[in-house]
Amino acid sequence: MCTPFDFGGGLINLAPTPAHLEQSLSEMNEYIVRLFPNIRKIIIEPGDFLVINAGFLKTTVVTIKQVSSNVSLLGVDSSPWSLAPWTKLHVINLTSIFKQGLPRKTYRIFGNTLFEGDWFMDNSRQSPRTFELPTVGVGDSLLFSQFGAYTMSTYRPFHLLPAPKEFSYQHNSINNSKETGCHE
Repeated sequence: MCTPFDFGGGLINLAPTPAHLEQSLSEMNEYIVRLFPNIRKIIIEPGDFLVINAGFLKTTVVTIKQVSSNVSLLGVDSSPWSLAPWTKLHVINLTSIFKQGLPRKTYRIFGNTLFEGDWFMDNSRQSPRTFELPTVGVGDSLLFSQFGAYTMSTYRPFHLLPAPKEFSYQHNSINNSKETGCHE
């Protein structure tokens, strides 16, 4: 019996850096051949690999609460539950780009669903991640990179919150994905 071995879409998680990917695949092949001699086919789905680094989430800070001398909580008008990424997040305070010399502070960022798990964090962590950013104020825009997803199945309409707007970049223009038929 020939059984395939499916790694899913986690190609970007198979090695610590892209330069190590070939070595990691070679080592995995040795283990698979030895431990699963009936495996004759290895499948690696490219979904995340192709789109996760291409997506961004723009959100706005709606509340700030100082919880300790060195950490503040930022509440934003969107949720990681909308299009939850499976990677390390990077966040930029878009508003601070225009303000020079702001001191950096430590923040934890939560979404707007009132669900206790609605925190922006890395998939590998069990607690909310901290982000070091230039001082953030209510109304500031934050941009999360590496927020692409190839499915809307992770979207949850908590408290009747609408799905986030999606846009695509095609032929040198930005399009609303609903208008171009790329969504749903």
